[in-house]
Amino acid sequence: MTKSNSPWLVKLLYAFQDASALYMAMEYVPGGDMRSLLRNSGVLFETHAQFFAGEILMGITALHQLGCIHR
Repeated sequence: MTKSNSPWLVKLLYAFQDASALYMAMEYVPGGDMRSLLRNSGVLFETHAQFFAGEILMGITALHQLGCIHR
């Protein structure tokens, strides 16, 4: 993820671990997450769902181009 230069992926700046945890420092992305959006709006309109689905697919495509796989 540190090698990613895609606008669809959050950049991983660096990562480290200690005996009990893994820490990842990532770029700040304003706007919150999907859960916060749904909690604040109460409903997800179809046009918004289409927009977010498109963004998710672009992110998955960017991961595939980096050779990453997912489940």
